[in-house]
Amino acid sequence: MERMAPEALTSTPARRARGAYLVEHVTVCLDCHSQRDWDLYSAPIIAGTEGQGGETFDDRHGV
Repeated sequence: MERMAPEALTSTPARRARGAYLVEHVTVCLDCHSQRDWDLYSAPIIAGTEGQGGETFDDRHGV
């Protein structure tokens, strides 16, 4: 099987905006990859922790 060379991508304002849109609205990545304040209604994301890792899904949560 022939391997393809990696594509070089350049960062542009449009690409960054598209990525932010996907992360924040479509795939909702930040809901799990941020710390949340579970003492408040709807457990809002704690400002400054966006994308820095988040919840552990283990037996404590019934998973």
